[in-house]
Amino acid sequence: MARRPNPDNPLVAWRRSLRDLRGRTRLTEGPSHAALRDSIEIALFRVPSRQREIVRRYDLSGEAAVEIQRALGISARQFFRDRRAALTALQTHLPNLLMPQPAIPAAPAMPPHSIIDACDATLSARVYARGLAQIGNVRCLGVLRELAWSTTDPSTRSDLFLELAELALDFDDDSTARNAVVSLLQVRNDTSELAPGHAEYFAARLARTEARLAEPYPDAAAKLREAVAWLRRCLVASSNAIDAQAALSETLGDMVVLDFEAGNFTSARTASAEAVRVIETFALWTRPRALEIMAMDADLNACLTGHMAAATEKVSSLLRRAVDSAWSATASRLGADLVGLYGASGECSAALRWYSRMWPVAVESARPRDRWSLTVEAAGSYAAAARPRAALAILSRAQDGVSCPPRNVPARHAFVASSLLQLGEAGKALDAAHAALCGYAARRAGRGMGDAHRLIAKSHARLGDRAAACEHIIEARSLSERYGLPEGLLCTLNAQAEILRSHAVKTEAHELERLLHGRMGG
Repeated sequence: MARRPNPDNPLVAWRRSLRDLRGRTRLTEGPSHAALRDSIEIALFRVPSRQREIVRRYDLSGEAAVEIQRALGISARQFFRDRRAALTALQTHLPNLLMPQPAIPAAPAMPPHSIIDACDATLSARVYARGLAQIGNVRCLGVLRELAWSTTDPSTRSDLFLELAELALDFDDDSTARNAVVSLLQVRNDTSELAPGHAEYFAARLARTEARLAEPYPDAAAKLREAVAWLRRCLVASSNAIDAQAALSETLGDMVVLDFEAGNFTSARTASAEAVRVIETFALWTRPRALEIMAMDADLNACLTGHMAAATEKVSSLLRRAVDSAWSATASRLGADLVGLYGASGECSAALRWYSRMWPVAVESARPRDRWSLTVEAAGSYAAAARPRAALAILSRAQDGVSCPPRNVPARHAFVASSLLQLGEAGKALDAAHAALCGYAARRAGRGMGDAHRLIAKSHARLGDRAAACEHIIEARSLSERYGLPEGLLCTLNAQAEILRSHAVKTEAHELERLLHGRMGG
């Protein structure tokens, strides 16, 4: 009896591709077919070995269920239970890779309008503040604060306090952001006089600011979902409000960063796709943040699919647009993305050349967080090039504006631990790895916790404590399978094979490495 199609099966696209392949005169695989299979094979490393074997033989190769049951020595009930569990996991670990991207809707018939009207004097001062922000000058916060207190219109004042809070967070100034929120709440409690959509718009931006101030992942994620819900209500009342559309794309961009750091790749990819559609639909290229969101989408796609060349080309074009628009801070942010992409592609020399070009400009005209991003991406390239001392040196910078933002401290500890392990300083590496784990655990960032457990395991192994190493590497694998990137999972498998002295795990690592290498080559 023919198998009935199941729309919830994440391998439907694979089966359709396989049927097309078998229908040809010559049985040859095309690049898209091979890439699809590789994506599935890589994702299958996140499920137990027996489940992986069942899906490979039954779904990918079309082998009869009875033969597989006999070979594995399991009952039909256990076979289908394992298969269902594997397919459920694949729905999480193949985030939209097997589904076509939705088409970008047509641009609105009427030109979008601003949701907040402001006088010419206010606009001039805001332009000045935003210009200062784009050259990394913290004076922009003082300009906005003074402007907000001197404005009498409650709606405009609320808008200015929200912009002050958002800009302060871009400069990692949480104190100023919190004070701006307090001032905003004192402006007015009565929203009955606001025009349709205004109350929802302000509520959304306030929720987004509170999300960026929150530490644990669940709290921040809940606030961002609240912000998106408010913006959708705002757009029901005023669908062509360009400010609300921009706020929606930026809030979705925050969700991408948050979910990616936590290892929730399905949610990150969904939010990223919607953010890009909003930017394309409403032509938000005139806003610097839109370029950063587009670059982030390219980075995310590269991390999940291995299409590094396409991402590098995309980010390069966005960097040129930022340069043409004289957006120095955004250019530094995109330059950091480019350094990271070259490093992830294995082109460490190219990454470091880009860093040397971008750094002098970033020192003079970038926000602290952008300078740090450029620093940490270069440190990663030094570490990948087996130059741990250079990586540690760049991470130890103590110049003004290069210190690590508070939210990135756990990642810094992890980079330091990795470099110290390369230098053979296992004791110091263990301390740094524990510090990373504490930071990631406080934020409930699953992917970072998995990386930290792996570094702790390797440190214990070098120090001769095999029991502790085994305990931490098992936890690292569990977290990496659930939250990690494929490359992180490969690092964990290699470490586990070394610590457990397991030939079976080493074979798994070699197979995953082969798939990842083939993906990069494609």
